[in-house]
Amino acid sequence: MKKSLLLVLLLFVVVGAVLLVVNKGPSTANKVSLTPVPKMTDSPPVQPLKFHSEKPAEKTVTSEKNIPTPAEPAQAQPLESAQEPAQPKPDKPTDKQFLLCEHIISSVTQYGFTGEIRLINKGNHPVNGWSVTWEYPDGSAIIDADDVALSGNNPYTGEYLSWNAEIAPGQTVTFKFSGVKGGENAPLGVKVTGESCMN
Repeated sequence: MKKSLLLVLLLFVVVGAVLLVVNKGPSTANKVSLTPVPKMTDSPPVQPLKFHSEKPAEKTVTSEKNIPTPAEPAQAQPLESAQEPAQPKPDKPTDKQFLLCEHIISSVTQYGFTGEIRLINKGNHPVNGWSVTWEYPDGSAIIDADDVALSGNNPYTGEYLSWNAEIAPGQTVTFKFSGVKGGENAPLGVKVTGESCMN
């Protein structure tokens, strides 16, 4: 009987010990699982991130405020306008306009006259191609011409031919003509004009 009692007591002790171990196990597990939960709730200090996001927005505003400063280079525009009047208009004729054009009466008869037009290059460069125009206020008329391509009828136009188109510096080109007088006197003071003539 004593042995059976001892066995029963040992069983009770073993069962109690097992129950204690089982009860302690889940309690510790619960404690371990509970400890990280408050840490998760304590972790959301997200507010400082919001302040950082607002600050770069202010930087963009300040960068936009600095944008108007490059508008200052627009002041360079009046400099360009100032350069335009700096180009003076040439008072002297160009090299192409250094031709001295003259109308000369060579001989006079009772009803007619003969004359010529001289083109003298006073410039430093040759003139390639020329055209001159003249008119008789008294109504005189040209009936024949040599060494020129003549056209028109008071005013008249004389143009170069293939062999006398170029006038070198200092050279004189002349073409002659004959006509009928419009009055008692030979035509005088006739002005010769043209793009290449000095006037």
